[in-house]
Amino acid sequence: MSQKQGIRFRWLTGRELDAAIWADVYQLISLTFLRRGSMPYFSFDFFVEVSQRMPDNILVVLAEQNRQPTAAAIFYVSDAVLYGRYWGSDSQYNALHFETCYYQGIDFCIANGKKIFEPGTQGEHKISRGFTPVSTWSAHWLARPEFFAAVANYLEAEERHIDRYIEAVILIARTGTRARASRNNSREIAEHYLDKQRRPAGGVSRNRVRIRHTGWTVGSWRRPFAGALVVRLPARNLSLV
Repeated sequence: MSQKQGIRFRWLTGRELDAAIWADVYQLISLTFLRRGSMPYFSFDFFVEVSQRMPDNILVVLAEQNRQPTAAAIFYVSDAVLYGRYWGSDSQYNALHFETCYYQGIDFCIANGKKIFEPGTQGEHKISRGFTPVSTWSAHWLARPEFFAAVANYLEAEERHIDRYIEAVILIARTGTRARASRNNSREIAEHYLDKQRRPAGGVSRNRVRIRHTGWTVGSWRRPFAGALVVRLPARNLSLV
């Protein structure tokens, strides 16, 4: 679809990203955040410095139309994993988000021998693009102890829901729902989700809170990286669309 719109892609590492390219990329990201009533999470100087200090660990997928930047996605790269993504575009294009953020990332993993692609949190639309959910964690410190009990109760309930949600999505993906339109996935996931019950599991220690999230991944079977419980798909599924 992107080729029909005259859009081409470039993969740029930190060594190829100068201040002028970052200015274009950051403008695209800023426009996308502003459309949604928000400000970018990171500054322009942050990305420039990261690309200088860690040139082999940052990747920009740059979409160009008539040789002009029209969309970009920022990824982080390790020896085995591609982590995504920070996205922006100058307008709305049919399927450009999916191509820039997911399909280009999958192609990059195949071309560079990466075993795992972590595209970011949220979204049943990722099922039809070869991804399944995994659980991951974030750590938070509560400055006010009076909030602790309320947060602890919420996290215990939320963790049960996340377990059930992950189980439902994996089951549906394995039974072929992944091939259906993504708008139907939410309904079927919800139906299965409501039928399942899972035991509670603690996620709180004193005033430090560990919150469980749902992420998405596509890759091969391997030992999980530190801090995540990872469910993997066979390597051949890297090219699923």
